[in-house]
Parts: sequence; C-alpha cells; structure tokens
Amino acid sequence: MSSSSLHDPEPAISESADLWARLAAPDLEPGFLDAWLTLLCEEIGQVGTAALLTRRPDGAFAAIAAWPGRARIGHFHFVVDLAVRTGEGQTLTPKDVSGSSQLSPRVHIAYPLVISGETEAIVAIELLQRGDAAVQQAMRRLHWQLGRLEGLFWRRRAESEATRAARALRALALVAAADETDRLPAAALALCNAIAAELTARRVSIGMLRGRRLSLTAMSGAATFKRGSRLVRALEAAMEEAIESGASLRLPAPDRPGLVVDAAHHALCEESGSSSAITVLLLADSCAVGAVTVEFDTNTPTSDEALALLEMLAALVGPALAVRQRGELLVTGRLPRLLADGMKRLTGRRFLATKLVAALVLVAVVALALGEGQFRITGESVLEGVIQRATVAPFDGFISAASVRAGDNVTFGQDLLRLDDRDLRLERAKWQSDRQKLEQQLREAVANRDRTASAVRQAELQTVEAELALVEERLARAMVRAPIDGVVIAGDFSHRIGSPIRQGDLLFEIAPATGHRVSLQIAEQDIGHVAVGQSGILLLKGLPEQPLGIRVSRITAVSEAREGRNRFRVEAAIESGTSQLRPGMEGIAKIEIDQRPLLWIWTRSLVEWLRLGLWQLTP
Repeated sequence: MSSSSLHDPEPAISESADLWARLAAPDLEPGFLDAWLTLLCEEIGQVGTAALLTRRPDGAFAAIAAWPGRARIGHFHFVVDLAVRTGEGQTLTPKDVSGSSQLSPRVHIAYPLVISGETEAIVAIELLQRGDAAVQQAMRRLHWQLGRLEGLFWRRRAESEATRAARALRALALVAAADETDRLPAAALALCNAIAAELTARRVSIGMLRGRRLSLTAMSGAATFKRGSRLVRALEAAMEEAIESGASLRLPAPDRPGLVVDAAHHALCEESGSSSAITVLLLADSCAVGAVTVEFDTNTPTSDEALALLEMLAALVGPALAVRQRGELLVTGRLPRLLADGMKRLTGRRFLATKLVAALVLVAVVALALGEGQFRITGESVLEGVIQRATVAPFDGFISAASVRAGDNVTFGQDLLRLDDRDLRLERAKWQSDRQKLEQQLREAVANRDRTASAVRQAELQTVEAELALVEERLARAMVRAPIDGVVIAGDFSHRIGSPIRQGDLLFEIAPATGHRVSLQIAEQDIGHVAVGQSGILLLKGLPEQPLGIRVSRITAVSEAREGRNRFRVEAAIESGTSQLRPGMEGIAKIEIDQRPLLWIWTRSLVEWLRLGLWQLTP
C-alpha cells in the first residue's frame, strides 16, 4: 500500500466534519443547503447528480444547491415538472424522458416538500442503479431527510409572519395619527410628522393627484409652504416620477436588474441636501392617488425595513386620504357655488348669452315634449347563411396542406385541407405485412391439419383485417372535402402548415352564396319592444350606401353576455337583397316599433335607469 493511500481517510473525515458543522447552521443559508444535499447523497449512495430547487416569488422553481458542485441538472426538468404538478414523489428513467429504445440503469427521482398545500422545495437525484428496492429505499431516505428542511421552512415562515405583524402594528400606529381629523391637509400633516418621528427622517412630504397633475399637500414640520418654490417643484417631480414608473423608488437604488429611472430623485437630493430618499405610492382601488416621499440625512440611510413599512402604511392610508380628498372637493363648495353662479346668470341683469342659451334649451325641451317621431330599436347585426355547414378534424394529426381559406368559393367534394398521413401509411404497411404473415401461418396450419392453430390464426387474421380497415378509413378521411357548394366564411390554415390539430377542432365554416338572414343582438332593456313581423332597415359596413329592408322572423329566449350587458339574439329575413351580400358582413339594424313622443324617445334610457335604481334603493 502506498503512502498516499494511508493518509486518504483523514481528508474524508475532515470534510465530513465540515459538512456536519455547516449543517448545524440555524438558517437556510447556501452553506447549510450544500452540506445537507451532500450528506443526503452520501447517505443514499449510488447517486450521480442531485439538486435542490426552491420556489421563487414568481412561482417558478430554481436550483439553489447542486451536487457535485457545478453539476448540470437540466436532465431533471421532466421529473421535477411531474412532481410539481402532482405534489408527490415521482420517478422517471432516461427512457421515459428521451424516448430511447435502450433501457438505462439510471433513475431520476424528484421528491417535493409540501407545506400548507403548496410545494416549497423539490429534491431531485439521479440514482445510478435501477430496481424497486433501491428506488424505494432512496424515496424513504428523501422523505426522512426532508423533515429537517420542513422545520426550517416553518421557522422562516414564522419569523417572516412575526416581522410582518410587528411592522403592521407600527403602520397602524402611524395611521392613527391621520385619523384624528377629517380634513385632508390636517390629516396629511399629522401623518407626515408621525412618519418623520418614527423613521428619524429629515423631511416627509405627501402629494395627492388632482386629475392628472400631482400637487403637494403636506410637509413635515411646516404648517404652510410656498407653492412654486424649487423645493416644492423637486418634491412633486420625484413623486410624479414614482407614479409614472408604477412602483416605489429608492435612492441610492439597490442592485437589481432593469433600468431604474430616478433622475428626479437625484435632483431632489441635490436641491434639499438629503443623502437618500424613498417614494412610495398611495393606492386606492389599485390606482395611484398620490405619493409619500421620505428624505434622510447622511447618518440615516434607507433600508429594506423602512421601505416595507412605508409601503404597508401607504396601502393602509391611501384609501382614507382619497376619501378625504373627495370630501374636500364637496366641502369647498364647488357644486353649490356653480349652482349659485348659474342662478345669478339667469336672473341677473347681464349675461345675455347665458339667458339666450337657456331659452333655446327650454324651447327644445318643449318641442321634444310635444312632437312625435318614429321609435326604433338599434342592434348590432351580422349576415349569416340560411344554411351553414362546418368541417372538423377527423382525428389528431398535423396539417399537411391547405388549399382554401375564408372568402374562397368552393364546390361540393372539393379538397379543402389535407392532414399528414405518413404515419397512417406506415401503419397500413405494418398491418398489411402482419396480414400476409398470418395468411402464410394459416395456410401452414391448414396444410398440417392443425385445427386449433387454424382457428387461432383465423381470429388473429380477422383482427388484423379490422385494424387495416380502420387505417384505410382514416386515410380516406385525411383529406377534408367541402360538404356543400358555397363560400368559406371561416377558416384559414394556409399559414399553419405543419401545426397540430386535435380531433373535433373546427376547420372551416361554409355557407351557400345565396340565401341569407340577419342575426341582431338586441339589448335586454329593448327586447320587450320587439315582436315578430316588425320591419326595419339594415346598413352594412361594407355597403353603407345600400339600405336593406328586413323583417323580424324569430326572437330567441336565450340571452348572451356581451361587453358586460345581456343581449338577445333576434333573427330577421332580408326583404330586398343584392348580389354583393356575403356571409359574415356586419352592420347596424334599426327595427321600427311605432310613433312615440320625441321627449320619451330621447329620455327613455335615462328614465328606465333611474327607475331601476330607485327600485333597488327603496326598502
């Protein structure tokens, strides 16, 4: 035995001791995870590669530890994906992944760590030996060893919840400062002072959006401030910068991917002499209503905890400040002032133009109340064929050729689309070969007077002939043909050659070139005025200069939700057609009901809406 071999055990013992020392780390640090994975692989034995994957904030899984050190783990993709979808331990062989006909002795194993119904981590190993006993033993050891990780995950979650709870208490204490008054400026000022005291900040400012423009509302330590000053403009620019970016901004910015636009924050720090700043958005109904900017001195840098506290505070106080802002708009008397100004213009000695406009409006209202007009119901319309036929995919396959598309004229039996039949042809050749072989075996059995073998071969031959007939039928259906003469109104696969389709997928819709009807979508509040036999006018977008006479022929009793409103399908026949009509043409149809007062026609929708609203509000 060589001298080098005599000293081999010592490094192994030292390395194992180092692994156990790192395993004693109290948190999920990379050193702990690497040590845990290494010891796991040594305990299981016969492991080629291994990886530990954890869930990222976006829901995807990423490897945070691998064994050996820089091993490639791309071959675990399939078994990890299967474990994620099932939430249970899974095994796959390289044959299952690659589809090779050679059976590999290696087995891929993935075992998930499920906490509260969610998969938090997955351990994947490549076992170098195949067999039920070896796989079962490895799965058991994975299950036992994941208990250590589970405890640490629970502890980290508990610490995170405790931190969030403490942060929430601090945020609620700050919100209480803003709840002492209903006035927006006073509430904002109290909140600014409370935040400045809590975070030891140099200055805290709050700005609120008024329309599309942000205006500074309050500043800590200042009951009043001069609007238009350089500091106020810099603060408003920094807040608008955060609102336009749609996220909180921090200066100095932490290292993170992507371009961060913070020029206004740099300008603010240069103007005010602050060393760092944070701006968070005030949100109400998932929309920004304002922003909070906190500036710090040199000895008080920004931190992740300060940012998290401010974001939680903004989420809590944003809706309250938005409500106060809306209340301020009413309390300031804008609506009463507008009404008072209007009455003054109407009754005063001046403002002749206002009086003239009011007189014209009065005359128009009287004319509408006394006059009558044609009451019509309007609905979106589409032209349909009286007969429509659909062609569907006869079986799963790939598109080999497509000879027509929407708008083409076709005749009965014309080729529309061909599916790739190479696999079917190979299958037919296989069954033909099997049939020839069975026929030969049947002849030999008959020649040898072996009745049992003859009966078996005869039954097998019938089965093969049935399979062959099925393949022949599918080959015949690989070419999709037109069921009628007409126009293709839907379907275009010319740009999808080689793409897969599934059995039953809609391929083409064909309608005759002649014989059309109109499908109208009538709103729910108008359907009660429509009756069979009423006439109307249809204008198509493609033929706006040719009004078409229509007559209602059918009203369906089934509603369909479109654009947030219930609509009923009404069918109408075309009384005067033209050769330029094509199925699928869209337009607007108006059904003539009867003569009604013009004022009723123009105010019908508003009156019905008010009536329903009052009915809903009354007890």
